[in-house]
Amino acid sequence: MRKDAAKYHFGTGVYLLKKKGTVIYIGRSFIVLNRIGFHFDIDCDEVVIYRCSQPKSVKLERNLIKKHRPFLNVQHNPDYYKKNIASVTRVA
Repeated sequence: MRKDAAKYHFGTGVYLLKKKGTVIYIGRSFIVLNRIGFHFDIDCDEVVIYRCSQPKSVKLERNLIKKHRPFLNVQHNPDYYKKNIASVTRVA
């Protein structure tokens, strides 16, 4: 993914990380290029960027997370919490 970094723009927007056509993470940033750099450890095939203003990016990110339900967006994924809470209660 690092070799493609020059293609990404520097503006505000929402980005999707995809693996095998499935969205695995959705994020937003004022400077998309810098933020995507933090995700180079995530194994993904494709990065999709939606360029928009800050107010629109908040709404777009929320709507895309509701639509795609990416697993790595744990703060918006109740299934992630149910699985981890269940595993912790079994151990205790």
